Amino acid sequence: MPPRRPPVSRATVPRHAKPVRTAQARGQQAGQTVARTGQRAVTAPVSAGNQAGRATKGGQHALMAEFLLFCGIVGLRAVADFVPGNQGEDTEGTTKGTITPASGQLGPLPVLAAGFVLFFVLSFMAARGGTSARVAAAAGLIVDVVLLMRSAPELEKVSGAFGNVAATSAATSTPTTQPVASSGPAPTGNG
Repeated sequence: MPPRRPPVSRATVPRHAKPVRTAQARGQQAGQTVARTGQRAVTAPVSAGNQAGRATKGGQHALMAEFLLFCGIVGLRAVADFVPGNQGEDTEGTTKGTITPASGQLGPLPVLAAGFVLFFVLSFMAARGGTSARVAAAAGLIVDVVLLMRSAPELEKVSGAFGNVAATSAATSTPTTQPVASSGPAPTGNG
């Protein structure tokens, strides 16, 4: 049975790269005898893929951060535009509420759907790397800034609600000293 040979790499060598000489080939030049001749190791350059990978990561990460910011803004708008059912009545909040956006603006679902499509297309641009990634990141930033500017009334409403909650909690958290009535013997601590 012939000796087993190690598996051969199927990597292709660029035309400009020189073949790497193996230890066997170096041994032949030094005058040593080698059983198998004519074999040489072929390796592809590793640095080309790494450089391309480094170039695309910045644009893709920036675009992902912008997409998360976009989703947060749309969620904030949905919370601000929510109107509970039976508002102003004794049974307020017991029925299903509605989201009523400001006049001339779309609700959260159409805006979110348009954002998904837009950022999906921009992600392909960012995957190309280089200038395309920078352009995609800039386009995503412009979309976020425009959405943030158009959401100013909703932001004021939410920040005002947080101000009301803070004022209410501060008013109710003032300590009062009232005697506590006991309805039995005092505990002795020996259980």
